[in-house]
Amino acid sequence: MTFSYRPELVTDVARVRFHTGDTVEGEHFLSDEEIGMALSEAGSWQPAVVVCLKAIIADMSRPDFRADWLQVSNTEARKGYEGLLR
Repeated sequence: MTFSYRPELVTDVARVRFHTGDTVEGEHFLSDEEIGMALSEAGSWQPAVVVCLKAIIADMSRPDFRADWLQVSNTEARKGYEGLLR
């Protein structure tokens, strides 16, 4: 799965990444291929942003995890993406 973000090229993938905030390689939620699929399904980049935000929220809706000293909670981050979707 690939990642690219070059806003100076003004591609639809870059537009979707910009508007979803999914712009940091190694910390991204969506691959270029997943964004491409959303673009294909949605028809243009604006509705693809909504599709991708919903995909990120779904990914962050997995149960929280805790083991010894390690705790992973997506609750606050998910709330931020839900606010962005609104």
